[in-house]
Parts: sequence; C-alpha cells; structure tokens
Amino acid sequence: MERCFSRFPVMGIVLLVFMAAGEPATAEYYQWTDDKGNVHISNSPPPAGARGKSKTHDLTDSPASQKPAQGSVGVRPDPSAPAGRPKPAARDEPKPEPLLLPYSRVAVTMYSTTWCGVCTRARRYFNETGVSLTEIDVEKDPAPFREIQQKVGRKTGVPVIDVEGKVFIGFSKSAVSAEIEKKRVPKF
Repeated sequence: MERCFSRFPVMGIVLLVFMAAGEPATAEYYQWTDDKGNVHISNSPPPAGARGKSKTHDLTDSPASQKPAQGSVGVRPDPSAPAGRPKPAARDEPKPEPLLLPYSRVAVTMYSTTWCGVCTRARRYFNETGVSLTEIDVEKDPAPFREIQQKVGRKTGVPVIDVEGKVFIGFSKSAVSAEIEKKRVPKF
C-alpha cells in the first residue's frame, strides 16, 4: 500500500476520501439508572454497578436511516411532524408583501394651468401611474384654488397637489410618489 501512495499520490488521496465518505456518521451514548432511580444519559460508559444499556445513534439527516441499536427500544417519530431538518426561525423568512390597493383607488387633485411646464410633468406622471386624477385649471375656476391656498395658509403658485388630504406645493416626484404608495396600503 505504501508503494501505491508514492507512485500514485493523487489516486491514494482519492481512495482515502472515498473510504472516509463511505462511513456512516454514528455516535454511541449510554443510558443508565443510578441507585436513587435517576436516569442518566451520557456519551461515557456508566459507572460500575449502574443498570443500563448502550445505544448507537445514527447522525445522518434521513429519519428513515435512523434505526435503533440492537437490544434498545426505538423511538417512533410523530407522523404529523415534518420530516427532515427543522424550518428556519420565523425571523429568517421574508415577510409577505402587504396587499396593496390599485393606483386607480388613490385620489389626486391637482390645481394647475395649461401653460405650466411643471404641471405638464406632474400630469404625465399621474397619467402613467394610473391614479384617479382630478385636475382643476385655476385660470378657468379660481375659487377652488383660493380654498386650497387658505387651507395651506398662504398664497402659492401652481401646481398644488392634494393626495387624499396631504397637500404638496409644487411637484416633487419622489415625495408625491411616496405619499401615493402610503395611500395604497389598505386601512383595516
């Protein structure tokens, strides 16, 4: 055998790996009862005079391959329990996405003019998003615009955007988008 390793070192290493991999993983443990009636389980032999027996436990993953040692009482697994390894803790599992309302259920009111470039960009964004947009042209009907200015407490330019009660002066896509996403979460 020594010559085999010196002539073919790779072959010898491969042979050792296969030999080691073929050994089943087992562990022997001992269960005994002392003179006071206490039951002990350990991996070291019981003291002299103790009543007990030696058991071998298979450490492989498969429950089907776990057979009790000869002379020992086998433990039958609970048939309702899942087989294999336990599931990871709940903290490892991703949280389910919350159920979101469609964009069309979010009401947006925009006070604008036809000539306003920022209003045009906001209008395009709302149409692409699919929200329920109500647009009020403040040049044709200035009364609602005066009401919204009183609501915010000052005179403003256009656009003024109302996302279900949250009022934005001007158009910030990120701020308005965040508010729309909040409004998509249903309230129970």
